[in-house]
Amino acid sequence: LNTFHENDIAYVCRILKVNKEKIDLSFYSSSSLARHRDLILSELGFHKFTSKYKSLATQEANHLSTKQFSPGSIFRSLCDFIRSHSIEVPSYNALAVIITQALRNLEKILLQTINTQLNQRQKTALDGLFDKLPDELLGRNTYRISRYKTLQELMKLSVIRENMGKLKDLKVLYHLLADMIVNLSISEELIEYYANYVLSAHVFQVKQRAQKYLLLICFVKYQYLYINDMMIQTFMSTTQQTLRQAETRKNELLLQWQQDNQ
Repeated sequence: LNTFHENDIAYVCRILKVNKEKIDLSFYSSSSLARHRDLILSELGFHKFTSKYKSLATQEANHLSTKQFSPGSIFRSLCDFIRSHSIEVPSYNALAVIITQALRNLEKILLQTINTQLNQRQKTALDGLFDKLPDELLGRNTYRISRYKTLQELMKLSVIRENMGKLKDLKVLYHLLADMIVNLSISEELIEYYANYVLSAHVFQVKQRAQKYLLLICFVKYQYLYINDMMIQTFMSTTQQTLRQAETRKNELLLQWQQDNQ
């Protein structure tokens, strides 16, 4: 009874034309509450959220976790699923526990897949991202992975060449991991989540995580596709710029020819 909000009580009293001041919920026993709830659910054709329907909701949460990763998105989709099956929507806490467990189960499955299917060549290549290489610009050694985390979206030729070099490196890694990526069957939302963690975290934090290979696989795919898109955009922008320059030069030559032949 303590979960009833005053505004909700006032609304119901207004609809039923009942004087709110005459209502005393202290006389409303828990047994009466449970009985009335069952009667309301039955009248509306809804099922009580029993262990049977909790199991159904858990199955759906496990399925949703493979398609989307945001707990908020899963929560909303799960509520829609429960309502569409004429099931009583449980408390927020009950759904939060189900969703949290579903996300943990998903990560556990992904890690098991990696532990059993990631071969030594793939592991060596991923571990190589933690190698330190000399950086002439900074004057010190930096992690290889750091070079792929920082990108410049400039039209300068030197920057384009640098980005192309990064793209070629990641392409080799991506194709080496292609079968593993397919077997993991990770949603794009989850890939982006893990990749963004790698992009924002310090290298040592990624290196020390038990799921480092999962994080790195997602990072490689996400960043490879991102650079691909960026280079395509660069090519399109460069082409348009060249065409505009050519059109301008053509008009200049045409004007000069007309002036010379007047």
